[in-house]
Amino acid sequence: MKTILVDDEPWMLQQFEYESQDIADIDLVGRFTSPYEALSFSRDNRVELAFMDVEMPGMNGIELARKLREQYPGMIVVFVSAYEKYVAEAILNGADCYVTKPYTGKDLEVVMKKVRPLANRAQGGKAGSDSPASPSDKPAAPAEQSGAVIRYKDDVASKLTYMDDKFLALVGYTRSEVQDRFGDSLRALVEREDYDAAAAQAQRQVSQGQDKRVSYRLVAKGGTRRWVKETGHHLDHLPDGGDDSGFQSVIVDIDSVVHRRVEERSDAHIDPLTGLIDIQAAEAQVLHYLADHKGECCALARIEVDDFDHAVQTYGSKFSNTVLTDVAAIVQRSCRTCDIVANTGQTETMVFLKRVTDLHGSQVAMERVFGALRRRFERKTRDGELSCSAGVVLGPEFGEDFQTLYQKAGEMLSQARRSGGNQVEYYAEEE
Repeated sequence: MKTILVDDEPWMLQQFEYESQDIADIDLVGRFTSPYEALSFSRDNRVELAFMDVEMPGMNGIELARKLREQYPGMIVVFVSAYEKYVAEAILNGADCYVTKPYTGKDLEVVMKKVRPLANRAQGGKAGSDSPASPSDKPAAPAEQSGAVIRYKDDVASKLTYMDDKFLALVGYTRSEVQDRFGDSLRALVEREDYDAAAAQAQRQVSQGQDKRVSYRLVAKGGTRRWVKETGHHLDHLPDGGDDSGFQSVIVDIDSVVHRRVEERSDAHIDPLTGLIDIQAAEAQVLHYLADHKGECCALARIEVDDFDHAVQTYGSKFSNTVLTDVAAIVQRSCRTCDIVANTGQTETMVFLKRVTDLHGSQVAMERVFGALRRRFERKTRDGELSCSAGVVLGPEFGEDFQTLYQKAGEMLSQARRSGGNQVEYYAEEE
């Protein structure tokens, strides 16, 4: 499909090209840092699929999508953003799919699997042309995997003011049943022990100016419990709730993911603070991969918080533990699911990147990780900025076994910290 990418961050355009290079049906015909350039291009060049950031200067992605669809009514729209608060708005504004930054090639494959059935719609004619799209080629509803949309009041019952068909499918009730049996109360549909913990977590997040991001079990018809993830944005006035404040949220079914992780944890050594596998488990997994993929390019990175002892003294051990937990979570989210992420020391996280193309590929991956870490640290600190440093080594060029790669990555980590920290150093043989 003839594809354009619109993002005001140039390095994200570069990352998309790298991550999408093996996806055959993405024919990238244009990449733009300006929405206006994308519009100008679309007047003379066909567009069937558009990946676009939501928040951009001058014109946001939602407005750009509307203007592009005036020309190509059947065009597939995928919104891309680092801010999950835009998920619900994007879905309600006709997104066919949504992907959050940082994303991986596997994430893009999942997106393409969702939108491929819409290819015939996207290949319909340009609006006003001799071969227009048929009336049935209107922008389709979001793909099922995009999540359910709900809105509810910020009250004791979390009274629902809106729920879409996907949410009803999750709980197995009709709208009238939700109203008659539960009084439209979201709280009544959530496992009791989960609700209180999720509500307390959400209160902390909102008080810090963050979006609501919680997980809990929905109690479906028949008593079945399903783990879901809720991402919600607090609104001072709900569109369908009068003057009441509340949340507009997307609910995603993560039940299978939760059960899989539980099974994985039972078979691996898990660090109790970060939830990552430990160095013994990591070494075993890396050795297994190296034995099965001899000669394939890979990379090992060691990441550590700079001047962590100072952070402990300044902010206290509770805050420091939060930092370590955040670093582990951010690194894991920033990597592909095929990569190996482990806790290899009190303050150190290790990443083993599989199937990188070359040095440039590892640099793109590390920029993705460090970009996410920098954004988090900007919000976390009060009296100064925290930062991380990393050392990276490529295999098999500079090492064919775990210990060699781990040692050389450690040398580069030390060099990065000696150079002032907040940077990544890559191993290279001295000439």
